[in-house]
Parts: sequence; C-alpha cells; structure tokens
Amino acid sequence: MWIFKESIADKVVAEHVLEKELTNLGRDGRNEVVLQGDGVSRFHASVTVMKDHIVVKDLDSENGVFKNDVQIVGEAEVHPGEFLQIGDHRLKLERRAKLKKTIEKTLVEDQGKDLKVRLREVSFPPDAPVPSGDETVNMALETASVALKPYLKKMEDGVAFVISASLFEIGRDVESDLVLNHDSVSRKHAKLVWRKNQHFLYDTESANGCWVNETKVRGVGLKSGDFIRFGEIVLQYVDPENPPDPALKAPKSTKASAKNKMWITVAVVAGLAIFLVAALIMLNSN
Repeated sequence: MWIFKESIADKVVAEHVLEKELTNLGRDGRNEVVLQGDGVSRFHASVTVMKDHIVVKDLDSENGVFKNDVQIVGEAEVHPGEFLQIGDHRLKLERRAKLKKTIEKTLVEDQGKDLKVRLREVSFPPDAPVPSGDETVNMALETASVALKPYLKKMEDGVAFVISASLFEIGRDVESDLVLNHDSVSRKHAKLVWRKNQHFLYDTESANGCWVNETKVRGVGLKSGDFIRFGEIVLQYVDPENPPDPALKAPKSTKASAKNKMWITVAVVAGLAIFLVAALIMLNSN
C-alpha cells in the first residue's frame, strides 16, 4: 500500500492512502487527494501506482510539481522516501502493508444507518506504527483515527458529499465542487465558505434562491442538521462532531403554496378582466 505523508511547514498534518491505480491531486474537491492553498491548481497532478514505485505527472499546473526540490518536466518516477512539493504541501512517499479493510467503506454513521461516503482525504495518527514486510494489518474501521469533515446529505437518496475545501462551490456547472444536475439549480447557485470555525452559505445570484429550513437567505451561518434547498434539491448539513437530532425532519417546501398563490393571482386577474370586458359590452349596448 502506497501512502503520501503530508507536511506543511515541517509539521505532519495528514496521510493519504493511494488506493486507486490513478490518483489525482489538486485544490478541486473532485480530486482523490485535495490540497488547499493558493499555490495549488484545481487539477495539479496525477499519480499512477506501479509495482515498486509511482509515476507523477504534472497536469500543466501553474506553479509546477517538485521532486526532491527539483521541478518535474512532464512526468517522473518517485520511489519510497522521496518527496514531492506541491504549493506549501510536502508529500513523502512511503510503502506500508495492505489494509485488510479499505478506508473507502462506511465511515459515517447516520442515525443507526450506514451512510456510504467517499472521503476525499483520510488522516491517520502521525505516530502510527509502520508494518514491516508483507504483513497484513487488520484495522477495524471503528478504531481507525479518521478526520471526518462536515458534509451535505442529499435527502432524495442519502448520498453524502464531503465539504472538502474552505471555498466550496455548488451549482449545475461541471466546474462546481458539488455538481447538482437539475434544471431548478443555477449554473453557479451557491457557495460554502469556512470562516470563524463555521460554514457560511451564500447565494451567488441564483434564479431560484437558497433556502435554509424553508427560509430564503442570501448569506447565513449553518448549524448541524440544517436543511438546505437549492431549487428542488434538498440537502442536510451535517457536522460529524455535532450530529443532528435524529428526530429532525425536512420542513415541507413552500414551493407548492407559492404556486397556489400564483394561480390564485392569475384567477383573480382573469376574473377582473372578464368583468371589465362584460361591463364595456353592456355600456356599448346601451
């Protein structure tokens, strides 16, 4: 099993398991390994896992990829013990024994039901022992130290989307961090911003607005359990460190009442028009 031990300013902050044959690294939340910071491109580099080494490819990033402090041109082999530098992130390549259970399993427990979440970033204790040889490590998921991040759970099917960046864009546009492919959702509908130890939701001039617990908002701080509606798509904001009350239910959408009001208005206007036409006909006949 290949692992990147990530350091920032000589401090180990995370370890990333390269579980797939091809792993993408970058600032965009769709990468398998998400690296934040101004020096990181949205899609910065890719890693291909080989038998006894990996191959790193620069995806035309703005600031480049460095191996052992030398910039890579195109692609390069990286062996255990060597370093990559991407922005402020220093990634040391290590090889460890295979996990009997992969981390890409059920990692979040949601009111007694298994919620399948693919975490973009997995953290292990920096001082975790390194297995030797081909020893198989039996790591139970409940004892693994995993840094869980807040996520948005889609109420329609229970699918969860980890909020993997401090600026997290939501919309129909394929470049969004969370793509909601529905006609009621604008191309650039909203964004989540992490500040003051809290996620804030901002409407980015969407056509149908952002609704939190069926109250229309332009910008608001979120709390665990809040229900957010983008057009006709409803999601719940969940902070694993502060799980919401299991009794919470998504409020009834006000869309139906709004439509009813529209039809009532149309009916009233039509009635007045008919009355005026009838009155004019009567006046003319006299």
